[in-house]
Amino acid sequence: MLQTKIEERKNYTIDKNEANKLFEKYIKKLRITPTWDVQLEFVDDPNWKKPGDFKIDCDDRQAIVLINIVNPKQENIEEVIVNELMHIKMYPLDQVIESLIINCFEEDSPASNFSYQQFYTALEQTVEELAKCFY
Repeated sequence: MLQTKIEERKNYTIDKNEANKLFEKYIKKLRITPTWDVQLEFVDDPNWKKPGDFKIDCDDRQAIVLINIVNPKQENIEEVIVNELMHIKMYPLDQVIESLIINCFEEDSPASNFSYQQFYTALEQTVEELAKCFY
């Protein structure tokens, strides 16, 4: 049973047209555009292990959402897209908390490492929960 699921995941492919349609739907629904210039890019590097990621330039209000098409870890492309867009929505808060950690704790100290771990765990859980509200 487990082997079958692993084999099914290996055979999973992402429909780029469907991904683009979902991306356009959610950048509007989440009110990211027209304020932001956000692009969707597909990563075809077999060594890249994440299902998705994003790059952001807050000063120019530009972002790129990256989706893994060679090695998708998540079959629900809609979930991956919404999750990455939620990270863009949450990015200002992310930066405030990260700045607080940097300014309150010595770099690589146990307190700093603990704070980062707790923050990123809470951030990812929050983003996942918020994303579930939209798809």
